[in-house]
Amino acid sequence: MAAIAVEELKTKAKEVGIDIEAVMKKAQRIRAELSKKVREFWASVEGVEMRQALQLTAYQTGYADKLREIAKEVGLRERYQKVAEDVKLGDMYRYTWGKPVSKE
Repeated sequence: MAAIAVEELKTKAKEVGIDIEAVMKKAQRIRAELSKKVREFWASVEGVEMRQALQLTAYQTGYADKLREIAKEVGLRERYQKVAEDVKLGDMYRYTWGKPVSKE
């Protein structure tokens, strides 16, 4: 379904003289630049202050507590741990850090 929509978009763009491939490449570059700016903001003093204010709001409104409650109800921690074990995430982290990996 999505492939059909993409092909339709390419066809219609071509009909009106738009180089959709060039537009898509430009959009990728713009998204990368925007992502970089957003990361820079969150790493700044202002970003840290904003993150703390947002976290405080989550706690004060009860949102954070409700999320913890839901996570506990569905066994989220256990599910995360199972996935980490299945993909041997601990070994991969140790390997990435240059530490010995288990022999299994």
